[in-house]
Amino acid sequence: MELSRVIIGPVVTEKAERQKVAATYTLNVHPAATKIDITRALKSFYDVDVASVRVHRIRPKVRAPG
Repeated sequence: MELSRVIIGPVVTEKAERQKVAATYTLNVHPAATKIDITRALKSFYDVDVASVRVHRIRPKVRAPG
């Protein structure tokens, strides 16, 4: 995957802002991106050493018709 398409942008919520104090950053990434892709993109664009990557895949809500 192209590294320029991996990171979509930051998540701007109160919880994400609180976690920045502990150097934990929350990002929106491409659904097909792997942990390795995310690590390489962060090293390439932000010049940081990544300790770990945790991925949470959120499925869209299914709504009842009507």
